[in-house]
Amino acid sequence: MSKTDTILVAAGEAITQYRFVKVAVDGSGNGTAEMGDSNGEKCIGVATAAAASGEEVLVATAGYTLVDFAENAPLGADITTDTAGKAILADTATHNILGYAAPEPVDGTTAQIASGTRGRVYLYANKNVLDIA
Repeated sequence: MSKTDTILVAAGEAITQYRFVKVAVDGSGNGTAEMGDSNGEKCIGVATAAAASGEEVLVATAGYTLVDFAENAPLGADITTDTAGKAILADTATHNILGYAAPEPVDGTTAQIASGTRGRVYLYANKNVLDIA
């Protein structure tokens, strides 16, 4: 299965490709996308391309997508965002779980995703399970 749901959102600031983004509100009350900037916060998905402030950015909201990792992640590990929008392991007690590590098999084996690399994740459509900012 390789279906990925996406939406177009106006960028409220410069967006880096392959990073988690969250919903923000501009001065006019319009919804925009901004980089995830707090560990474990609610995010709408992962930016599939870079965008400057005011441009539209395509955001993967559910399904398989690539994301930059800030630490090692074994197959199936729960994933959330760090302060730079990169994927980190989720502490299920205090973090919103945004998806799980789903690395692609290489030569018939599946290895963990290494820190500092880009890896594949499966984003949950029903993320943001905790009531935290």
